[in-house]
Amino acid sequence: MRTNQRLAQLWLDALATELGASAGTIDTYTDDLNCYLGWLDENSLRLDDVGLEHVRDYIAALDGRGYAGSTMARRITVARGLHKFLIAEELGSRDPTSNLSTMKRARKLPFVLSIAETEAMLETAHRLAADGALA
Repeated sequence: MRTNQRLAQLWLDALATELGASAGTIDTYTDDLNCYLGWLDENSLRLDDVGLEHVRDYIAALDGRGYAGSTMARRITVARGLHKFLIAEELGSRDPTSNLSTMKRARKLPFVLSIAETEAMLETAHRLAADGALA
């Protein structure tokens, strides 16, 4: 699947030269892109043959490997960026990611004090106020 590699390299080059992406960004995108290209190769797919079902299968494969949601979202973003580039440069005939909904990243709950911790904090504040330490 050398053609996939060449097309992907064109996109990486464009990111670096036209968009001024940093070396760190290019390295990260290269790793993510290699994951996608490896999956395409395993499934004997050329970039121009990829459909929405294939992209969904790729997402399922990422999930099956136990990647964190943030890693999956970034890898999907890279695949989406590559396909959009190919369409923009007239190197691809369709964008299989165009109807793909954006992954919502799970939000972590904020840290909160327990009831006991809150009571201890208030007791300390009352004690310090009574002692005149907060005046």
